[in-house]
Amino acid sequence: MRAVVVGCGIVGAGAALALARRGWRVTVVDRERGPGRGSTARSSSVVRCHYTTEAAIVLALEGRAVWRDWARFLGIARPRARYVEAGVLFLFKPTTGGEARLGLGVKAEVAPGYVKRMVALENRLGVGCEFLRGAALARRFPFFAFDGEEGLYEPASGYVAYPDEAVADLVDAGRRAGVRYRFGARATAIETTGADARRVTGVRVGASRLPAEAVLNAAGPWSHEVNVMARCPLPLTTSPLRQCIVEAELESPADVAMPATADLAKGFYLRPDPRVFKIGALLPRDHVDFVRSADAPANREALSRFREKIATARARVPGLRLRRVRVRPAFYDWTVADSYPILDGTDVAGYFVAIGTSGAWFKSGPVIGELAAERIMGNTRVRLARCGRTIDLGTFGRGRAPIA
Repeated sequence: MRAVVVGCGIVGAGAALALARRGWRVTVVDRERGPGRGSTARSSSVVRCHYTTEAAIVLALEGRAVWRDWARFLGIARPRARYVEAGVLFLFKPTTGGEARLGLGVKAEVAPGYVKRMVALENRLGVGCEFLRGAALARRFPFFAFDGEEGLYEPASGYVAYPDEAVADLVDAGRRAGVRYRFGARATAIETTGADARRVTGVRVGASRLPAEAVLNAAGPWSHEVNVMARCPLPLTTSPLRQCIVEAELESPADVAMPATADLAKGFYLRPDPRVFKIGALLPRDHVDFVRSADAPANREALSRFREKIATARARVPGLRLRRVRVRPAFYDWTVADSYPILDGTDVAGYFVAIGTSGAWFKSGPVIGELAAERIMGNTRVRLARCGRTIDLGTFGRGRAPIA
């Protein structure tokens, strides 16, 4: 059986490896000149498990287990990427009113008891997390300036150094498994046969044709364009979301003792890597710059305005000293309704999607790749090997109700 994967980010590369390990002849097509150069390249690569739904927590937990055993997962003795168990801290502003909803399973303000309920759920599933506030929070993280926030802390979580190197690792493993890669090659048509009941037959790349019994759309911020190319738009819409990311270096190596942090109270996240320190946005107003195509130019006004995030981060971390600060444009592949992945088959037999993943789901990219392979094989319920729990792929299906 032959498969073509469109896109070689963390999900596409993971799916190609998983399919090859299941006996498929796989070709990966990517418009960029090398692997992991699309939305994956700008990922924060933070690995956290805090979500409001059990399925999302389990998906993240399985991803964390993969990263903690990355070499064995790949079958490579010395991979490029490594998992940094820095811990992940979520900061919330307590409120006596309602909860302000924010996507991705996090809330800027929380009513009493919310964090405690989440800690109980996550610990029942095996995440390992703590509820901290007041003096206990200040003692644990003395380099932060707090103003009445509460925290949820995951000591075993952290981040991957670095996203592009992780994809290169997957490509190395994929080549050993027989995967072929075509970089700098843009898919120009998804070919199908039939009328009312269409079936995929292959992918056209320029003047050449790649025959296939299965095609997986893992094209990141170009995913909607590929769906239209297949004449198969989905009930849930994905759209390129233009973002800005701060990348810098830490002046003081001692600063790396801080955890990766999602600061819901002040609206930013940070990844504390000394070589590529990252600051990104969390507020709803920072997630509305949808564009028609991921080929759109950078938003110069947003790039300039984003320096406010640096000042906000320094207010939270008074001793933060950065050098070589750069504000980078980025595009995410965003499921507009709820910001969760879409992992499913479609109305075109043999045409599958693993999309809506960038900007949030790098943590589970290799697992989503494995689940995409299982979906292509016809399985809709999959037992996750590392956390031992079963996931119903319909939870992330194209026809689901938006996940709250």
